[in-house]
Amino acid sequence: MQFSKPKSSTLVLFAIAIISIITLASWSVPMTSGMFSRFFNTTDTVPRKCDIKIVELNEAIAQLQKATESLKERDISGEMAKAIESINLEDIHNNVEDAMLQAKSALAKVDVQKIKEEVSLALAKIDKEKIEEQVKLATANLQPQIQKSLEEAKRELEQAKQELESAKQKIRKEKI
Repeated sequence: MQFSKPKSSTLVLFAIAIISIITLASWSVPMTSGMFSRFFNTTDTVPRKCDIKIVELNEAIAQLQKATESLKERDISGEMAKAIESINLEDIHNNVEDAMLQAKSALAKVDVQKIKEEVSLALAKIDKEKIEEQVKLATANLQPQIQKSLEEAKRELEQAKQELESAKQKIRKEKI
């Protein structure tokens, strides 16, 4: 038995048949992600851990800014409470009394009985004790809220500082 030289068309058909068989066989194999990385080594320019640390630092900075703004708002309310406390009702009352004395002397000069009666009625209506009591109540009601707000702001600020410090330490450890 002698083998004859194969024709070129037979060789082409044989090559097409082999390529078809390989293609059909590989079709049944599912493609999975990371198939490329099995054969080739790929690296990113920025390590994943650094990206995570940067995100954590950005979050810590945002929280610190938020706490700072909150603390500024609470400082304003504290200054308002101090201003309310610094109102000296006795000085105000003395000023009102001086003004009333001046008004009485002016009335004596004018000498109008009806005006004197109206002024004395107005003086009777002004109640120093009531005004002081109302201011004290308002101050007492505001004081616990202000204290609570200040304590909360201090806690938030301290927490943000701790988070920043821990993030700095983590980054220093990774650099080493």
